[in-house]
Amino acid sequence: MLFTTEMEGAAGQLREKHELMALTTVILATITSALRIYLVRQKQEKRGLKKIAFGLYAVTAACVGITGFLGGNLVYSFMMPL
Repeated sequence: MLFTTEMEGAAGQLREKHELMALTTVILATITSALRIYLVRQKQEKRGLKKIAFGLYAVTAACVGITGFLGGNLVYSFMMPL
């Protein structure tokens, strides 16, 4: 809402998906970072938690890609013609 007008219809739905994926990305990145900080501070790399952190990083990277894809579609499909 900072730089765009209110969107309705298909554009609004796509924007909502984009916002949801962005929020999911932030939450996953925060959780994963906290887990990695915990592992480093313990100075014991627990194999199971290390694998979980790696998996969470992979899911976070996928979420970044999906968010970017949705944002790109939003801009090129609904905002460029304006």
